[in-house]
Amino acid sequence: MHIIFASSLGFENVYPAKALKRNKFIHGQIHLGQKGLLEFLELHTGLFQRDYPDMLRINAYQKAIEYYLDKSPNAYIAKSFENDPIGSSKQILKWRDELQLALWDFKQDVDPKISKRIALVNAIEKEVVDLPHGINDRWRNVLKEIKSISKIPVQKVTVAEPKKFIHPFFVELMIALKELGVKIEWQKFNPKYADTDLGHFQRNLIAKTEGKAEVKNDGSLIVLKADNDKLIARAITEFLLKRNELNPLFIIPERGVILEQSMIDQGFPAMGCLDLDEHGGLMQLASIITVFLWEPIDPEKLIQFLALPMAPIDKAVRQSLAIAYSEKAGVKNEHWVEAVKKYKEKTKFPAKDVEKKISKWFNRERAELSEGADPALVHALFKDLKSWADRNAGFNKDTDDTKTASLKQLSEMCRQIIELCRRREGDSKINHTTLNIWLDEVNPGTSTRDYLTEIGAFEYVTHPANMLGNSDMTIWWSFTDAGNPVSNATSWSEDELEILSTCSLHEKQQRIDQWFWQQCQAVLMTQKNLILCVPQKIKGEEVVVNPLLNDLQSCFTSIAPISYDIDLNDKLHISDVKIALSSYTQKELPRLKTHWQISNGDKFEKRERESYSSLSKLFYYPYSYVLSYQLGIRLVEIPDISITHLLKGKIAHTTVQFLWEDQDILSYDNETRLQKIKSVLEAIIKEEGAVFYLPKNESSLNEYRIQTMGSIEHMFNQIIENGWSFLESEQEHTADGLIPLKGYIDLVLQRGNELAIIDLKWGGMSSKLDEMIKEQELQLMIYDHFMNTLGKEIYVHYYIITKWMFLSRTNDAFKNARVVPFTKEKARHREVLWGKIESTYKQRWSEILEGKIEVGDGMFESDLENNFKIWEDLDGNFLTVPRESKKKKVDKYSDYKKVIGK
Repeated sequence: MHIIFASSLGFENVYPAKALKRNKFIHGQIHLGQKGLLEFLELHTGLFQRDYPDMLRINAYQKAIEYYLDKSPNAYIAKSFENDPIGSSKQILKWRDELQLALWDFKQDVDPKISKRIALVNAIEKEVVDLPHGINDRWRNVLKEIKSISKIPVQKVTVAEPKKFIHPFFVELMIALKELGVKIEWQKFNPKYADTDLGHFQRNLIAKTEGKAEVKNDGSLIVLKADNDKLIARAITEFLLKRNELNPLFIIPERGVILEQSMIDQGFPAMGCLDLDEHGGLMQLASIITVFLWEPIDPEKLIQFLALPMAPIDKAVRQSLAIAYSEKAGVKNEHWVEAVKKYKEKTKFPAKDVEKKISKWFNRERAELSEGADPALVHALFKDLKSWADRNAGFNKDTDDTKTASLKQLSEMCRQIIELCRRREGDSKINHTTLNIWLDEVNPGTSTRDYLTEIGAFEYVTHPANMLGNSDMTIWWSFTDAGNPVSNATSWSEDELEILSTCSLHEKQQRIDQWFWQQCQAVLMTQKNLILCVPQKIKGEEVVVNPLLNDLQSCFTSIAPISYDIDLNDKLHISDVKIALSSYTQKELPRLKTHWQISNGDKFEKRERESYSSLSKLFYYPYSYVLSYQLGIRLVEIPDISITHLLKGKIAHTTVQFLWEDQDILSYDNETRLQKIKSVLEAIIKEEGAVFYLPKNESSLNEYRIQTMGSIEHMFNQIIENGWSFLESEQEHTADGLIPLKGYIDLVLQRGNELAIIDLKWGGMSSKLDEMIKEQELQLMIYDHFMNTLGKEIYVHYYIITKWMFLSRTNDAFKNARVVPFTKEKARHREVLWGKIESTYKQRWSEILEGKIEVGDGMFESDLENNFKIWEDLDGNFLTVPRESKKKKVDKYSDYKKVIGK
């Protein structure tokens, strides 16, 4: 067996791979990187082991540190470990593993004054009991075994990497193999440099003594620049179409699917580039599923769960539950129950099965977020998720490879979490921070897959050092920065390096030199033409160009003649090829209009009953009324997963509604009533406002409790002090007439022959004041209209919760009310205002039936006056339209901009 080894190889493509000649393969030859060589040698020395996830090793090492700290409580890492046990364990384990591959003897005495770190690792190593072997442990065991055996089925190893740059451990390994009779060859690369721009660049990379030169612009070296990688993909595709005799090698470190898709669209065979997992959302499930672990429920994660493309509950029922949750942000309330009921009626699955699935997740035992969860509870949650993933992976095996791979990766993540839980059995509870760290650290394996390579496709490699042979033409796709070569290496001090001088330590400068050689390899192995693709943005984010571009710029007085900026609708010359990159026809977004004119307005029919919500749209924003109530076009409401005024108001409304269910609420003493308010409010927050219980919202929750409890208590006290008693709350009312109405009144009180109607508002004091000053309190007038047939004296009010204040026309009902007095006699006010409501209703419907639907958001009233009577009304026949200065006020809840695409 002949092994060709290099640090960068891994399992990706190598050039040239097995085929050194067309359609001819060399048998008994294999290219291996670090992982591949390790598994090969383990297999042939009887030491084969499976990979252990990093988090399992960190968890085991954490216990060893705990044992060490029990004996040495004043160790210098004690405080760091107490604050972040997982992070501290991870960092110290990293030092330990690096020393392991360096062949450090952990029994060697080290003075802590010279190196606290090495002395610490030595001490912890004595406490290690059950630490799963990592890659470096396995390498060390393999080296030890090779030194003890007599033969191995390998005849030759070619190391395709300079000996002075590679990790010294592999030098030791090659020496051990050589003693077994294996021929070790360190491959020498002797590129030939032509008298071209590319040749000058190559010589400069090696010698750095060539100095600056003028570019020849001979086509051997080209830099393609663009705002994004998609534009470069278009240019390369057009270039290769016009020069179809070319057979370039591609270097594709990432985002190969963008290039591949562009080429496939033009008829090129698929290269089989790595593609991002289309079902990446499945990976999120491991984190999102914890929504069923903690109490209170996390509304953000719940919405994510309901919106995922694939989850343990059928998508259709999750969509129904999402809509129910948007209507009322709570689980198991009346909207939720109704959504489940409707789904059961229309689904083909048995109702019992549907209920069982929902119950399995939503009714499972939960742990208090503040207290942590028993390991068995976490274990059970991820066991159920793993079972679901395994079952569905089997179902999808023959239909969708990417989905199957993602499900298997999810299953592996669950398996790792389950193993961590097993190791924690009998220990303390698992808090949400620890679990989140576990989820961040568990490794599901790669989330990419190879597509099949089609016949005649261009070859590619995923790492520049994987070019082990010469290429006439190379295209380096996404010529961007691959990252700092020493970012993951430990920075050892001079004293520590002295201690480790006899070890096989891969020092910082070696790592840098190794990285530079790997990057240069692709340039040096290219014989005739090199094209570097330099996008400014990838995925909409700015990227850092490969540092070799700096070396290129230092070679020449200017690289402008060989640099090409790509733009659509522009002609591009690459070498001797002229390319016209055409774009789609430019289109302008629709302009704002005063109105929509439709041909079949007479087809619209009046609704059986209107509400305040529908009438306010009809009167002020007719297009929204037509979209919502005539055409049924409504955006799905976004559930309250943030703390908004709307959420605060909904919770306060519901709290008051539940409080009135207690017949004796007004007869309690102040302390008892306050406790009642507190308990009901807390229950409603937990059901409908779980977002308040997220740790980040602790201060907001306390503030909301104080404000809401105080305001509700004040409202009850005012009701008692002014002699009112409860009549009804949240009852439906209807009224007939020109405008058939339906609506719910928040609260109706009675006092002899008097009624007080109260509409609860969280805020909006200034807007309600403005509304009453302009004498068009539409909502209060509708409520008054519902009750005025009872022959009683009616007082209508807003109660502004944040202001602890009643807002009314008089203080007859509540002495401390904020009053906006009538400008005319009360009965006349009602008559005039209701007349405006009816005339506005008739006018708007006449416009709709003519097919003339007012829009005009943000437009000057002068533009609207010519089209609509309401805007030119000087006699007060209609309700006043909302306006800002001389423009129509834009409804902040309007869907208009979304409809026209702005």
